[in-house]
Amino acid sequence: MPTLSALLISDTHGTHWHKHYQTSKHYDVLIHAGDFTNFGRPEEVEDFKAWLCQQNQFDDIIYIAGNHDLGYEATPVTLLYNGTRLHYLYNRTVTIEGITFYGSPCTPRFFDWAFMYDPSDAREVWKDIPHHTNVLITHGPPYGILDKCPNRWGVMESVGCPELLAAVEQRPAIQLHLFGHIHEGYGRIDHPSGRTSINASAMYQSQQRPPVEFTIHA
Repeated sequence: MPTLSALLISDTHGTHWHKHYQTSKHYDVLIHAGDFTNFGRPEEVEDFKAWLCQQNQFDDIIYIAGNHDLGYEATPVTLLYNGTRLHYLYNRTVTIEGITFYGSPCTPRFFDWAFMYDPSDAREVWKDIPHHTNVLITHGPPYGILDKCPNRWGVMESVGCPELLAAVEQRPAIQLHLFGHIHEGYGRIDHPSGRTSINASAMYQSQQRPPVEFTIHA
C-alpha cells in the first residue's frame, strides 16, 4: 500500500525563509495551504516561487493561494508549473502515487480580500469537490473545527464554513483535511470517523510555529 511522507505549512505571510520552516529531511510532499504573501504583490510572489524552487528535499510540492494572495486572483495561474513537481491547485486535483489531492483557496467573505464568497454561494463553491478526494486542502476551515478566533468583544467564536463542513462529511474518502487561515486555530484533531483535520497556520503574533509532519496512506 503506497504511503507518502508529508510536511504541511500555511499562512507564512512572506516569512518562508525563516529557519523554523527549513528542513534537510527528505519528504515525498510539501503542502502549503495559502497566504504565502501579505498582499500578493509581484515581488512577494516571485520571492515565494524562488523559495519553492529551492526545496529540493521534496519530491512534489502542492500549494494553494489564500485570501492575502491577491495577485493570484488578479492574474489566474491555474496552469502554473503544471506537469512538473510543483502543483498549484485552484479548485482542481492532482494525483500522486494513487492519492488524490484537491485544493481550493476560497474562504467566506471578510472585508475585501481574495477568493472570497458570500454565504449564499457557499454550497455552489464546494459542490465540485470530487468524491474520490483523499486529501482536501482548503485555505479556510470548516465550521466548528479549529476555526475559533476573537470577535470584536474578544469572545472566541467559530468562523469556519458550514457548507464546507457538510461537503467534507459527505465525502468519506477524505482522510485528511488540511487548512490554515484562522491563526488562533493551529492544531490537529483526529475524528472518530478516521478523518484528520489539521490547521497549520504558521504565524501567530510574534511566533513562527513549526510545519506539521504526517503520513498519507493510499
